[in-house]
Amino acid sequence: HDVKEGKLAGAEAAAAAAAATPSRSILDMIVNLLIRVASTTTVQRDSPPLSQRALALLKDALKLWPNVMVKYAYFEKLLGMDQVHVVCMGLQILQVVLEFHMTSFVLTNMKSIQEAIGRCLRSPSLNVVNAACKVMRKICRAFPPQQSKIMPFFRHISDIVEVGLHHAITAAGGANADKPPIHSTVLILSTLAAENPAKLEPHLSPLLKVLLKLARDHCAPARDDAARGSAAGDSSASTSGTAAA
Repeated sequence: HDVKEGKLAGAEAAAAAAAATPSRSILDMIVNLLIRVASTTTVQRDSPPLSQRALALLKDALKLWPNVMVKYAYFEKLLGMDQVHVVCMGLQILQVVLEFHMTSFVLTNMKSIQEAIGRCLRSPSLNVVNAACKVMRKICRAFPPQQSKIMPFFRHISDIVEVGLHHAITAAGGANADKPPIHSTVLILSTLAAENPAKLEPHLSPLLKVLLKLARDHCAPARDDAARGSAAGDSSASTSGTAAA
């Protein structure tokens, strides 16, 4: 009799818990709302900012309801904006989502994520590149590079590194939307090598050329100063000789 009562109580508790759980549509709305609040770009005087508090709540929500559906469209547009802080927030949201929905989310949105991360890695802002590298590191850890569905992603990253190194070797300076500055390229390479050292090997030769070029550029001002000093000394000596004559 006691066993039957225990089972009945357990069933009632389970039914009550199920009834208290919001419906799937409600959960989707909650997550969508938190993403929208986290995406707020207005000046925030609170400490911590409202966007960061919403991001923390989003993490708690995904931990509490792991089966909730997160749509990439909720925050995809943030990753295509020009404002650095907006893009960085979009990448932070993506990091939180990948923490709980890595495999399903990446494989479902692979092409869009690849394009967004590639665009961020070519950004002239080191803050954006650094945030994108954190996302890239998560993906590198979750997927083996030989997995067929993820290989285009790694090839795309490798192409960005190749273009960045070539531009650093051949260009006098500056960067544009397709050619990241050298410090960004080195950061990308460092992230890849930390997770898979073999990813560095195809880029060793151009990387060495870049290092040699940077060394020459670094030493050039000292050589120019020495040359100007020598020329000034010769001119002074010549002037003194003429005056003495």
